[in-house]
Amino acid sequence: MNIKQEDMMISQYFIKIKSFRHEIAQQDPDSRISKARMRRIIIYGLRPDYHGYIIGVRDWQTQPTLLKLEGLSATQEILIK
Repeated sequence: MNIKQEDMMISQYFIKIKSFRHEIAQQDPDSRISKARMRRIIIYGLRPDYHGYIIGVRDWQTQPTLLKLEGLSATQEILIK
């Protein structure tokens, strides 16, 4: 699965990811995407200017929740601009 951020703002990107996850759950409830898998999809779809930030997050002992990852990414977006 490959969903790219491209020119979307972080909030738009996360909405797209959540919508995709919801669609899959609606079509096939047995094919739920795990939170860990969602984090990987999000991380690998971010633009290259987020790579330094992502390297730091990947090294955390405890991975952030999806909500926390969204908030951290939004903060990073402000710093990038």
